[in-house]
Amino acid sequence: MERYWREKEKLVNQALRDYLRKENRTNRELLKWMRYSSLAGGKRIRALLVLATVEMLGKNPKNFLPCACGIEMIHTSSLILDDLPCMDDAILRRGKPALHRVSGEAKAILSAYALCAEGIRLISENAYDLKVSPYALYRILKSISLTIGIEGISLGQFLDLKYSGMKCSRKDIEKIHFYKTASLFISVLEIAGILTGAKEKELKALKNYGKNLGLAFQIRDDFREGKGKIKKEGKYSLKDGQRPNYRVLLGKEDAEKAFLRYKKRALFSLKPFGERAKRLQEIVSLLEL
Repeated sequence: MERYWREKEKLVNQALRDYLRKENRTNRELLKWMRYSSLAGGKRIRALLVLATVEMLGKNPKNFLPCACGIEMIHTSSLILDDLPCMDDAILRRGKPALHRVSGEAKAILSAYALCAEGIRLISENAYDLKVSPYALYRILKSISLTIGIEGISLGQFLDLKYSGMKCSRKDIEKIHFYKTASLFISVLEIAGILTGAKEKELKALKNYGKNLGLAFQIRDDFREGKGKIKKEGKYSLKDGQRPNYRVLLGKEDAEKAFLRYKKRALFSLKPFGERAKRLQEIVSLLEL
């Protein structure tokens, strides 16, 4: 199992290096900072979800590397913005100083914008090369645009900031988790499905899997922050402890139950795919508190 994921991660990392190597005299410094954050490591789980999904649906994962890398660039762009002093004020990210601490805030913001734009370009270019229909391309661009903006990551971070230092309900924190984390998981699975020509019933199952996997993933992060593991893994913010946290709100026992419930739902969502879903099932099993 580990060998399979290591090979796929290696593919993604090499492709990212190749895409971010196309510099000229004018954009050289901008690409340097884009590479700084993009190639700093990370689990690549969103890119791996793309590759595992298309493989499950009978396609060659290598043909979908542009989309996988585009998703990673968009995710990294959101981390750069989250790390800014006006947001989480991070010191470390992926074991290295947060980008704004070495490049300056303005260059970090511009690098995030550039990564987000390049990510969208790679996804749309991959769809074009695969000769998807105009309607399929529209659905893909609509999905990722809403996920970046008013129905996803940006809204999630907005709500995270809004409720910082405030008493919030379980409903509030689940809403934050859905938009900030699960929304991108949903979009990743939806886009991979559309690119492969999946049926609507299959897309629904994939999106449900992405939702529950994303919610479980965020609870895992909340637990690790509470145990101090986040800092050990190379992520440290001056505002740790101020943001809404599932484990702190519900307590260890109830948060664990929610985590296991979301994992169970994610696995149940894969039933329509039978044994073909082995790799997506493995991703769920790899999530531990």
